[in-house]
Amino acid sequence: MRMRDRRERGAGCRLAGLILAGWLIAGCSETAPPPSASEGVSDEVAAQSNGWRHHGRTETEARFSPLDLINEANVGELKLAWYLDLPTQRGQEATPLVVDGVMYTSTAWSHVLAVDPVSGKQLWHFDPQVPGETAVKACCDVVNRGVAYLDGRVFVGTLDG
Repeated sequence: MRMRDRRERGAGCRLAGLILAGWLIAGCSETAPPPSASEGVSDEVAAQSNGWRHHGRTETEARFSPLDLINEANVGELKLAWYLDLPTQRGQEATPLVVDGVMYTSTAWSHVLAVDPVSGKQLWHFDPQVPGETAVKACCDVVNRGVAYLDGRVFVGTLDG
């Protein structure tokens, strides 16, 4: 690659990065109407939140939470509330969704879990039985990046398609 091509490509990447940063900053001001309180979620939390129904929280991936229960004055008081052992020790890269008081996530090998986000109790687990020989076709281990939710259904793209 010629030096000029590299400089032009670098300038294009910087411009794309600035546009993306501006888009993200604009998206952070987005607010959504609060839902009604879900079982296991306090009225205060439900009033401040619209859950995390999409990757990035909103359809435009604002990645901003309107919750303000954690702030500079009390952040030092945070501690582990619960943990959940996952069905595999492989890489975990999914972004969980929270819909109507239930957290949904995927793990390696395309497993899907539903979890009570207040207690950490596993509500259900789905194993799509991805064949082990599929692993050689994956570029970056057998990770899964997350689930999607629409009309009461949870969707997952499995490693074996």
